[in-house]
Amino acid sequence: MAGPTAGNDTTLKAKRILKAEMQRRGFTYKDLAEALRQRGAGPAANEANIRNQINRGGFGAGFFIECCLAMGSYVVRLGEPGQDE
Repeated sequence: MAGPTAGNDTTLKAKRILKAEMQRRGFTYKDLAEALRQRGAGPAANEANIRNQINRGGFGAGFFIECCLAMGSYVVRLGEPGQDE
């Protein structure tokens, strides 16, 4: 079972995965913000807000999924079996 810092570790992992997907797909924060707006995210989805939200790492699963879908990432690798990092 996960220890008391598991939440922080998971938050950091989600941030790393999202940034890696952006890099893999050649998305900038500006590109991601535009893609999110096209999916109906509204005017709050601007480059500065998206950059801040991702860099802080304080985002929920819904934001993570919306970002992945906006980039066309339908399969995201979370890690290797037996690897908890």
